[in-house]
Amino acid sequence: MVLITGASGFVGSFAVEHYLRAGWTVHGTSRRPSAEASLSGPNIHRLDLTDPVATRALVDAVRPRVVLHLAAESSTSRSWQDPLGTYRNNVLSQLSLLEACVSIGGVERVLVAGSADEYGSPEPDDSPIREDYRLLPVTPYGVSKVAQDLMGYQYFAAHGLPVIRVRPFLQVGPRRSETFFSGAFARQIAEAELGLRPPEMQVGDIDRVRDLTDVRDVVRALALLAEQGEVGAVYNIASGQGRPVRDLLDMLLDLAAVRPEVHRAPSEHRALEPAVLVGDVSRLRGDTGWAPSISLRDSARDLLDYWRRRLETEGAKEDATS
Repeated sequence: MVLITGASGFVGSFAVEHYLRAGWTVHGTSRRPSAEASLSGPNIHRLDLTDPVATRALVDAVRPRVVLHLAAESSTSRSWQDPLGTYRNNVLSQLSLLEACVSIGGVERVLVAGSADEYGSPEPDDSPIREDYRLLPVTPYGVSKVAQDLMGYQYFAAHGLPVIRVRPFLQVGPRRSETFFSGAFARQIAEAELGLRPPEMQVGDIDRVRDLTDVRDVVRALALLAEQGEVGAVYNIASGQGRPVRDLLDMLLDLAAVRPEVHRAPSEHRALEPAVLVGDVSRLRGDTGWAPSISLRDSARDLLDYWRRRLETEGAKEDATS
């Protein structure tokens, strides 16, 4: 039995599908409905994790063997707009969940999802970043993730809860929303293809170097760590390779049926963004044997195809109701 919080989210939706394919009984929590067929039915529970009573009741009813805590406010930009909401959601949700796991007992693994944003803005020469690198977050989102990370360790140290902490670097692939740069690129291109916008698009700083991993590879890493990871430890999840963001944009443009004109727009918090952010994944590979299997080009293709299908479906629904 596995309990996946944030089951309708980007990573959570693929985690649900991974465990279902592996034959597990899957329970998930979500604050909102999902359009994905695999994310409906009696085992997907609408739950506000900041409610400790409701959270305890669900965990007590499900009695999971493994918990993947993926629910979070995950947008850095939204965290600037509403830092209090980000802190409240991310920190209190995890507190309710860990308290529930301690209370019922019997949970064999709890994976707590942090972020590479915990590392803040390292100097370019510091990459690839190891797990023992200092945590100096520069965004409200990053601060909330450090709090989750250290809380996870505290519950391991003080309560013996078998927590494993993970710090994923940037993730790409189908279902990525337009809130994140890869999804924004793909949506704008798909809209231009469908004639929903002029053949032009807005992008931010595409010269910064990032470590990009397909979400489906990230989910494989999570599942391997749930079985083979060291409790109390923290693991980066990344490809270990840095590439300019423009590489992903160029791949998407090469796959496009039209060639939008690209306009660069300055980022409000660009000065705080690191020029280079790449993860060291030697600990993950050493403990699980994991390695990424999906190329960035395949991720780009699947992401663009996702936005094409989504926009076509939304257009068809609007036509049917008009």
